[in-house]
Amino acid sequence: MTRGRTALAGAVVVLATAGCTTNGAAPAADAKPAAKSARSAPAVCSDGTYTWFDVDERNVLTAVSPAERIGAGGGGLTRERATVHTPRVAVTFEPGPRVPARRALRSLGARIGLSVDDGADALFTDVRRPPPGGGPRGERVEGVGVPVTLVTYRSVHQVTGGFRYVCADGTTAVGRAVSWTSVGGGLLDCALEPPAGSRGVVAREAARLSCPAGSTAVRPQRS
Repeated sequence: MTRGRTALAGAVVVLATAGCTTNGAAPAADAKPAAKSARSAPAVCSDGTYTWFDVDERNVLTAVSPAERIGAGGGGLTRERATVHTPRVAVTFEPGPRVPARRALRSLGARIGLSVDDGADALFTDVRRPPPGGGPRGERVEGVGVPVTLVTYRSVHQVTGGFRYVCADGTTAVGRAVSWTSVGGGLLDCALEPPAGSRGVVAREAARLSCPAGSTAVRPQRS
């Protein structure tokens, strides 16, 4: 990365995309543990109707590096990012009938506008999808003009939602699904404020975890 000082605060770079991305607030809670073994759940129809509720989309911090001091002439970033949240793809159910997890996740993907034709659906519905890593090291910062203290971070765009699936005969399955649509990353300067509003929530959380106490990036956001 080659950036001037004023361009560093909360810069977000989308590194890999598997669907639409919007910005959000603090991390959403993971789906609740399954209440009953899937093997003992009654069969359910294949032509029922989903109703989704409490659907939440937000960018969630997944990994952040320790703060690293770079001289005025720039240099390479070498500190490894530590995992702070491991996203997952899962569907959990209330006791009673269940639907196949992939089918429920596909319905959630359709609810947020994912296309089944661009590969995003396959990733979004894959319950064996591995969590993203911390990302490669080796970014370079040049031409900053003054010494800077920098933090790099990674995030995912996480989607959660509760659902009710109802068959024509009244059989009902109730559950909650969670997945993510994209992986992103950013670089911030601890001496600068992250972007205001929801766009800077992940950057501000990364700053809070890694920037020195009293840094501009961790001070309360000005109204």
